[in-house]
Amino acid sequence: MPKKYNKAEEIINILRRVEILTSQGQSTQMAAGGVGISKPTYYHWRKEIVGMRTDQAQQLKELE
Repeated sequence: MPKKYNKAEEIINILRRVEILTSQGQSTQMAAGGVGISKPTYYHWRKEIVGMRTDQAQQLKELE
């Protein structure tokens, strides 16, 4: 079973790694797969969390 990333800090770090890989020329699918997530998961997380600071993302997870 795949590992679940529940902490906001982990999700933000993964999104940053994917952004770095895509800026280096990799496709989104290859970059997301390289860090262990699927392309739909990447877009879902990005929609929810992009632009947030770590403390804001933690508050969002706590409210959910």
